[in-house]
Amino acid sequence: MKKLLSSCAMLAGLALISPDIAFAQEEDESSRRTLQPVIVTAERTENELQKVPIAVTAVSAETIERADISNPLDLSSRIPGFSFSPFNAGQAIFSLRGISSNDDGAGTENSVAVFLDDVYFGRVSNAAFDFFDVERIEVLRGPQGTQFGRNAIGGAINIASKKPNLEEFEGRVRVNLGDYRQRNFGAYVTGPIMDNLAFKTSVNVRKRDGYVTNILTGNDLKDQNSISARGQLLWMATPDTEVTFTASTQEEDTSDIARMPLPTAGVYRFFEGAGGSKEDMISVNPQDGFSKRISEIYSLKAQHELSNGGEFTSVTAYYKTKADWEMDSVGIPQANLIDDIVDRTKAFTQEFRYAQDLTEDIDVLFGVFYLREETDRAEFFRFVNFFGSGVDDRLAITPAGDTQDGVGGYRQVNTTNSIAGFVHGNWSINEQFSISGGLRITHDSKEISSSGFASGTDPTTGLPGTIINENFGNVNTGDGIDDDASFTDVSPKISLNWQATEDVLMYASYSKGYKAGGFGAAPPNAAKALEIQIDPEEANSFEVGLKGQFFDDTMRLNLAGFYLDYSGLQLQRFGPSLIADASAPDGFTVDPASFGFFSTINAGDAEVLGFEGELTWIPVEGLTLSATYAFLDTESEINFRDFFTVDPGEDFLFTQPLNRAPEHKTSLSVVYEHSLGDGMGDLQWSADYRYSASKRADFVNDDTIEDEYNLFDANITWIPENQNWQFQIWGKNLTDDRYYSHVYVIGPGQIGTLGEPRTYGASITWSF
Repeated sequence: MKKLLSSCAMLAGLALISPDIAFAQEEDESSRRTLQPVIVTAERTENELQKVPIAVTAVSAETIERADISNPLDLSSRIPGFSFSPFNAGQAIFSLRGISSNDDGAGTENSVAVFLDDVYFGRVSNAAFDFFDVERIEVLRGPQGTQFGRNAIGGAINIASKKPNLEEFEGRVRVNLGDYRQRNFGAYVTGPIMDNLAFKTSVNVRKRDGYVTNILTGNDLKDQNSISARGQLLWMATPDTEVTFTASTQEEDTSDIARMPLPTAGVYRFFEGAGGSKEDMISVNPQDGFSKRISEIYSLKAQHELSNGGEFTSVTAYYKTKADWEMDSVGIPQANLIDDIVDRTKAFTQEFRYAQDLTEDIDVLFGVFYLREETDRAEFFRFVNFFGSGVDDRLAITPAGDTQDGVGGYRQVNTTNSIAGFVHGNWSINEQFSISGGLRITHDSKEISSSGFASGTDPTTGLPGTIINENFGNVNTGDGIDDDASFTDVSPKISLNWQATEDVLMYASYSKGYKAGGFGAAPPNAAKALEIQIDPEEANSFEVGLKGQFFDDTMRLNLAGFYLDYSGLQLQRFGPSLIADASAPDGFTVDPASFGFFSTINAGDAEVLGFEGELTWIPVEGLTLSATYAFLDTESEINFRDFFTVDPGEDFLFTQPLNRAPEHKTSLSVVYEHSLGDGMGDLQWSADYRYSASKRADFVNDDTIEDEYNLFDANITWIPENQNWQFQIWGKNLTDDRYYSHVYVIGPGQIGTLGEPRTYGASITWSF
């Protein structure tokens, strides 16, 4: 298998095809032989993908439906340089080119920005949601800021929903059934209300039983249960003015994530002894947890074309997210430590953009952006049914926040205000050479209140409080130790572009990425609550790229090589404290009295060297071959000094790869469509292979590794002639690869959550 994977990686490195770049499927047979232009809004104005000097992958609605791409995990395995580690709905870890964030506290934000219809989502609790009613997904890799409302140091995921149809009524219904009692239903209808007013309503329901069995409770974990809905009104106020109002919601209510201890020495040896099994997908969680999240999004987008040819755009949005989840922290019956989390976020954003062609050769985009985000997050750690007492012995939280459950909890209330101005321009020097670039100025301010409680000694177990070891503030009211900080940044970007031929673009670019500073989560005591401020991250990115179409537009090849100089890494770790030990190989050992604590620090600097490639090829009529490949070589210098129980009095510097940055990642795809003859219509055969090398998930513990995966998917779709419906039989992860999609340090070892096993089913789609 390793030889096969190496061969695939080498082949992908030479071939490099993108399964996500759409190709035309017109009725005219002559047009089906060539790749048609893909229109993207990566530069905030519509442009052809091959004319944009940015590493961006566009995923079409056809690909999303064919491959059933429903969430960031499905998407990440098909995008070079993109990794996603799914945890609870309120803890989403995105990584682009090795740049990621794992702090889910109230005072931090993601390194990868997510935009839905130009609306920014930046916190880990609201950035991952169900993909439905989607026209296109664009993944931009590398720092973004001179064309987007909110800056993104790692990259941006730009999701565009389908617009209401002002010309005619249309609709689509899709029913998808599979094993584990999967029942998915999606539909939309759109059409004109008046000559200048149109509507669209869409809904999507996803249900599936869990695929991990908890033998202690008899229940299934890792299920799906969500409903999403979106309503839109499109008003052509004048022939030059378009106004779109959008209201959407998503509600999830699922079972626990089924944490499983990895087979290591120590207390986690009880996992398999109690009947747990990764291969058999059996957990021994002493209590079933849950994950609930509900979000509401309201936005108003207005676009007006001015008489001088310019275009003015305003995007106003308000959204709020409520996430509650409870999980068994360790995954063994001998230590039922329950983690209860309540996360509330509400935000208002306003963006103004003005685009203008100054001359035939010069165009410019001006923008301003404002964000106000309020986050209230509380997390409680309590022992339940400790050492087999047989009862749920959690005690109520007192008005002061105290309990006698032997652990503790904390609460943080944060307010972020951000304002930015940006400008981006393009200058065509002649038919071959052009320069594009811009500048962004950002000012961020944050105010936070941190409070916590420690239980003291439990009269039943005699255990002292852990994780939080001191009472400070009041977790019920949110009143605690206050802190504030502000940050100002100037980020430039410049790109030199050479249109070597009509079909080949080459570019070299430099851009600076910035991520605001903030405040780390879970201070253990009052003193630490005054030391949780972290400085901003910065990344200097250098990139060269080639975009070309060859062989009469039957082959599309996009290549990018890049180097990132990354400073001020904001990294969170939860794990036991360290003790200086000169006799140990690295000069330290784990403190046996420490279960773990949270610490978010500016851990050090990093360098990233990488290569990405995408290729789409139609060698013969009806056949499309696809693949992607990404290579990452990351090196970070991390200072472990802040993780010691007692300050060792000197720095402990270690060189490590970045977290969640697999060295190799590739995907291969084959889609073949042919006629059945005799008026039977067409048959489409599709097969996908996705591979990711293993990736580090903790920068202290060398054993905390997320598994490599090899995923094979396939489907067959019948498209009847002159009909408005189609039928598909599908299968995912057909080799039933068992892998941990998320791994985390807790207590004396590591715990993981399983990726999805083999699934299969059928779907029918009806359009009208």
